[in-house]
Amino acid sequence: MVNFDPQFMFASAISDEEETIEAVDEALSAVVEALGGGTADMVIVFATPHHRKAMPYVAQQIARRLKPRVTLGATAAGVIGSGYELETRSGLSILAGRLGGAKLHAFSHQNFDWPDVKSDPQALREALVGVEHDESEPVRALLLFADPFSTPLVRFMPAVNGAMPGVPMIGGIASGGNAAGENRLILNEQVFTEGAVGVAITGPVHVDTIVSQGCRPIGEPWIITKAHKNLIQEIGRRPTLQVIQSTADTADDSDRDLLRHGVFVGRVINEYKDRFGRGDFLIRNIIGADRDAGFIAVSDFVRVGQTIQFHVRDRRTAEEDLRLLLQTQLLHGPAAGVLLCTCNGRGSHLFDQPNTESKIIREAMGEVPMAGFFAAGEIGPIGQTNFLHGYTASMAVFRPLEAEDAPAD
Repeated sequence: MVNFDPQFMFASAISDEEETIEAVDEALSAVVEALGGGTADMVIVFATPHHRKAMPYVAQQIARRLKPRVTLGATAAGVIGSGYELETRSGLSILAGRLGGAKLHAFSHQNFDWPDVKSDPQALREALVGVEHDESEPVRALLLFADPFSTPLVRFMPAVNGAMPGVPMIGGIASGGNAAGENRLILNEQVFTEGAVGVAITGPVHVDTIVSQGCRPIGEPWIITKAHKNLIQEIGRRPTLQVIQSTADTADDSDRDLLRHGVFVGRVINEYKDRFGRGDFLIRNIIGADRDAGFIAVSDFVRVGQTIQFHVRDRRTAEEDLRLLLQTQLLHGPAAGVLLCTCNGRGSHLFDQPNTESKIIREAMGEVPMAGFFAAGEIGPIGQTNFLHGYTASMAVFRPLEAEDAPAD
């Protein structure tokens, strides 16, 4: 295990105790011990519905024992720790970090004059980073957790991309409730039953992002030649369903079997690249088709001239995709901490072994402190743009900003 500067280090813990008092004490005691006592700058906590009614107590105990500048939290169908994933039983997972000289600006839905702020990029930026933010200091990342029943993420995400271009956002949709008012979100010692909470991180901290959509391309890229809103009517001047069928006809037996279980559309984000590979596509579901007209409907807006490629997904592909993306992290040195937001359709619903994703991360990155949750939708960047995803693992990897990475005076 790497020994980081005590001023920049993370600790994590996970508990499956059913009683909230015991779960909080177990997790916080482990975190405090790992940090060598003292305080933390930022704490992120996830809890299953077993602890829903006691979330005010969770927030209060974190404030009392760690005295963080910012606490964020959400309820979830399942929670994740270093090497462990608790999906079907009680769980509480905590990630606490000291971030050296990093600046943190916490926000909630109460900071937004929505929908007015949607058309006012400066007002939205001030709500996210604060009116006192030094514009010359780059925002390293935004973390965001939202309630699905009350947060218009479909409109909010493009607004953030416009107000803060190139700033990565990592997070997810709370999955701890099946109806409005059932989820809980924590911001410091406040507990909300709706909206969103988040933090903007600036200063001497490096935040890498990994978005593993768990798919691989099949066939060849195609240019959309006829489209309307979310309908892909023709590609390569041929009916779209006709191209899908020809793709299946020329595939090998293994890929043909995967295509029978589901085909996805990958839309290229950066059209200026000569070749497209992993990380170049935004994966979207096919949500309908007209066999007579030969077109498909996707969960995205499309236009003529965009490049798409069909994709397949299965357990093996999802594991391979995550491992390949994690390999790039070996170039950046040891990680201090990891936040993981993965789809509640992954985990035991996708993989045939328990704790698969957390173990893959641990194998690639060592015994890095990690916390996360199974989300009802995951937030992360593809290229320089943030999107809301499904069936995806979205990660933030925290490291100190080395001297050679810091901007010159």
